[in-house]
Formats: sequence, structure tokens, C-alpha cells
Amino acid sequence: MKSPVDVARKGMDEKYATMCCCCVCVCEDEETKDQKCCFCLPIKCGVQIIAASIIVVALVQFIEIFYQLLNDDIEWWYVLVGVAVSIPIIIAFGLTIYFFAEDDDSTRVGMQSAGILVVISVALLAAWNACYFTLLYNSDKVTTGNDGVGFITVTVKQQVVFSLWIAAVICAFFAYYLCILSDYKNLYRKAAVQAWLEANPEKEEEDDEKKPLKDGEKEEGEDGEGKKEGEADAA
Repeated sequence: MKSPVDVARKGMDEKYATMCCCCVCVCEDEETKDQKCCFCLPIKCGVQIIAASIIVVALVQFIEIFYQLLNDDIEWWYVLVGVAVSIPIIIAFGLTIYFFAEDDDSTRVGMQSAGILVVISVALLAAWNACYFTLLYNSDKVTTGNDGVGFITVTVKQQVVFSLWIAAVICAFFAYYLCILSDYKNLYRKAAVQAWLEANPEKEEEDDEKKPLKDGEKEEGEDGEGKKEGEADAA
């Protein structure tokens, strides 16, 4: 398992890390060299941006939910249900923090799970908004804010359409992000398998030698059984 410090040191030693002010930027390594995200970014850098976007989406979703407490026409249990459907994105937030702390196979799998959980949570919240404001909300206008920050007033239709549209955009982006995260994980797994084969060439050769022997033993066994049957018939 590699810590960010170990990754930075290795990058400096192998000349693929760069200095940026007082930071060491490791945008690629041996396993991810020449692989791209969104056709322009190094895939390692792209995955870091995806992880940061999960944190941003989680924070924005909670701000949106609790901001509705400023609307006197919205029931308190709207926020309670909103928090309940945000449980998956809370888990995704934790998995992302774990990935930032340590980049290994388990955290890469966790990042894939985090992407799926974000899609689930965002879609559930959009569905809850659509159900609440069209079926349970008692006013024609949705007003949020206070005297300090100002008021925002929209119609119920606008509230529902904007909520569904934003959720659709986020889900579409994360559907693509899941493909990037899968490729990122598989690059390291492929490199690990290749390294193991190079470190254990004798095992691969032994397996290749055993296969013909097993085939020969089967043929001899079949010939022996045929001879026995022939002797029995002659007797």
C-alpha cells in the first residue's frame, strides 16, 4: 500500500512527477502512462478530479436540502426524507476521502462504488423532489432564502424541472466517470499481473510442461483400457 508521500517520492525518482510551487504533482505513473481521461487529461489526474467532484456534489446536495428549511411552506419531514435518500452519497463521501488518503486496489474499487452511490442518491433526491412538490406541496410558488441572503422564488414546475434536469446531467457525467474509474483500476491490476509473471517465470513454464504430460497420461490410460478390453474379448 502506497501513501501519497511514497507516490510523490517514486514519481520524483522516476522523473514523471513535476514541481508546482511547493507541491509535487504526480499526474501519471508507469501503470497509467499515456492513458487519457476525457481525451485530454492524464487518467490519474482525471480520477483525482472525479473524486473531488464527488465531494462537491455531496456538499451541494446537503446545502440544497437544508436550505429548504428557510421556506415556511415546506414541511420539516421533507428535509428528513431528503437526508435519508442522501445516505448513499454520505457513504460515497467517506469512500472518496479514503481514496485520497491511500490509492490502492481496494480504494479504487471503493471509488467505483462511490460513483454508483452518487448516481443512486442524486436520482432518489430528484424523484423525491418531483413527488413532494407535485403531490404534497400546498403552494404555487417555491420561495427560499431570508432577509440576509435574499429570496429566490420559482414556480413548482420550475423547481421540479430544474431538479430533474440537474440530476440527469450529474447521472450522465457519472455514468462516464464509472467507465474511467473501471479503466483506472484495471490498468493497475494488469500491471500487477504482468509484474507477477515476470517475477515468477518458472511457474508459468512448469504449467506449460504439465499440460502435455497430462494429455499423454490420458492417452496412455485410454490405450491401456482398450488393450484390457481386447484381452477380455479374446478370452
